[in-house]
Amino acid sequence: MKKKSDYIAFASCVTMFIIFTILLFYRIGQVPGVFMDEADYINEVISKANFGTDINGLHHSMYFASTWGQGQSAVYSWIVVPFIRLFGFSLFVFRAPFAVLTLLAMLSIVIYTYYAFENKLLATTITLCMVTAPGLFMSGRWVLDANIAPIFITFALLLLILSFNQHKFKKACLLK
Repeated sequence: MKKKSDYIAFASCVTMFIIFTILLFYRIGQVPGVFMDEADYINEVISKANFGTDINGLHHSMYFASTWGQGQSAVYSWIVVPFIRLFGFSLFVFRAPFAVLTLLAMLSIVIYTYYAFENKLLATTITLCMVTAPGLFMSGRWVLDANIAPIFITFALLLLILSFNQHKFKKACLLK
């Protein structure tokens, strides 16, 4: 039987995560404004969605050369192009999948911590640290190349940790 403190820790994690989700999606299409690199990325993604090429006419580019040549990786375009084709372009449609990826990365860390360790206060503390971090909040709203890499690195590191602890992986996936 679980302790009452475990239920309180779980409820507080869920509550903080819901509040963070609401704040993350609140006016995501307007705030923050469009940064110069994000504007280049938007042009590349619109070109990819409409014509199947980047703005330089390349079909399967791994890196977008962009207008001024500084470039962005094409990783996020593979995720967002289907949404733009389905719903049309808006800043909300462009940023929402990235916010969802940020939430999934946070959620996967919290779920792993909650199920892998006996001390449930650790998961609550990690949740509190993540939802109050302004850098994580802003990077979840702004689609920049530097903001995409940490999410995929987080997923990779979590999968690496889970591969070393397969019994905890089954528990974290609720496969008991």
